[in-house]
Amino acid sequence: MAKYRILLTLQTEELNREVAMNTEQLQSGKSEVTELRRTIQGLEIELQSQLSMHCFPVLGSTVLAIWERR
Repeated sequence: MAKYRILLTLQTEELNREVAMNTEQLQSGKSEVTELRRTIQGLEIELQSQLSMHCFPVLGSTVLAIWERR
């Protein structure tokens, strides 16, 4: 019986290590997604700025309208 308790304890410890590692990876992934969203927002703002400065305001507004509908 003690043998099974030791085995259970070892397996539990291994699972706890895996959970901790996966939790850390998940947090890292969430941080990366947040940073990528910020980058996308910045690029969208830059795109809008560039389109508004071009000689083709009609084309720019059409592209923006399509972009905003996505």
